[in-house]
Amino acid sequence: MEQELTPKPEPQPPKRGKWKKRIVIALCFLLALLLLTMGGVVIYINYLMSLMQRPQDTLHTAGTFDGPTQELTLPPEETVGPEVTDPTIEVTWPSETTPVVENDRVINIMLLGEDDKAGYYRGRTDAMILVTINTKTKTITLTSIMRDLFVQIPGWADNRINAAYVFGGIDLFEQTFTENFGITLDGIVMVELEKFADVVDILGGVTMNLTEKEAGYLSAGMKWPHIRPGLNRLNGEEALCYSRLREIDNDFVRTNRQRKVIEAIISEYKQQPMNRLLPLMQQILPLLSTTMSNAEMFDYAFEMFPLLSGCTVNAIRLPVEGSYKGAIVSKMWVIVADMEANRKVLQDLQITE
Repeated sequence: MEQELTPKPEPQPPKRGKWKKRIVIALCFLLALLLLTMGGVVIYINYLMSLMQRPQDTLHTAGTFDGPTQELTLPPEETVGPEVTDPTIEVTWPSETTPVVENDRVINIMLLGEDDKAGYYRGRTDAMILVTINTKTKTITLTSIMRDLFVQIPGWADNRINAAYVFGGIDLFEQTFTENFGITLDGIVMVELEKFADVVDILGGVTMNLTEKEAGYLSAGMKWPHIRPGLNRLNGEEALCYSRLREIDNDFVRTNRQRKVIEAIISEYKQQPMNRLLPLMQQILPLLSTTMSNAEMFDYAFEMFPLLSGCTVNAIRLPVEGSYKGAIVSKMWVIVADMEANRKVLQDLQITE
C-alpha cells in the first residue's frame, strides 16, 4: 500500500506583537549607540575644554591682598620723559553710574595678552581685544583697546586700563571694563605673551604681509635677515615681536598688528586638515586661561553654531578716531578719551535689530 504523505504545514507569519517587539529592540539599540557616540564626543570635548587653566586670583582693593605681601610686587609706573610735550591735565568724571547694556543674542569675549612679568607678581595686559559675537545679525567685531586708555579703576587711583589686571587680577579687570563701558563680559580668555609665541609655533607659523619699515626693523633691528617686505612666514618669536612693535610708529598701529596676528592665527587654524585639529587643540588649550566654565563654553558654542554658514567680521579700535587726546596725568602719558562717545560705539554693537 502506498503510504500517504502528510503535507507540511504552511509557515505562519510572525505575530504582529513579535514584529513590534523586534522593531522596538532595534530602535533602542540604535538610540543607545547614538547616545554612546554623542556621549563620547561630549566627554572628549569636555576633556579638551578642561585643559584650559582657570585663574585663581580673587578681587582685592587697594591695600589688601589675600597672600604674602611680597607676592604683590607690581611693575613700576611708566612715567613720561622730558621729550613728551603734551599738556598736563586733571581728569574729572561724571558722578552718575554707567548703565549696563545686555542682550541675550550677543556674546562678548575679551582676549587678554599679559606682558612679560619680569619677576613681578602680574604683568600688564598690553594686548586687549574684545570679540563681540552678534548671533542675530551674524557679525563678529574685533575691538582693539588701547593699553594707555585712561579709566577709573574701582578701589584704586585712576590709571591706564592695562593696569587693572596688575592691581586686582581678572576680577578687577572685568569690573573696570564694565563700570567704564557699560558692557558685561561673558568670558575672558588670557594668554601670557611669551606663551603666545608657543601657540604660533604649534601652528607652524603664520603668514603676515609686512611693510618696508616693519620688515626693516625685524630684519636689522632684531637680526632676522631673512625677513623681507611683503609676505613672510613668521615663527612664534617673530610674530610676537611683530605684534609688540611700536618703535617705528606708535601704539595705535601696534594694536592693528595685534589684531592682524589674531586673524592670521584663526585663518591658519581653519586651514588645518581635520585630522590635525584635535591634536592642535590638545597642545594649544593648556597655554590659555579662561573665566568660562565648560558648561558656559558649550552654551556659547551652541549659540554660535548658525554663524558657521557665514558671518561678517569687522575690526575697530577704541578709542575711535576723533574722540581722544594725549595728555600727562599723574606723571603718566595717557590717552584721555570721550568716554561717552566710545561707550556708545561698544553699546551699539549689542543691538540686534
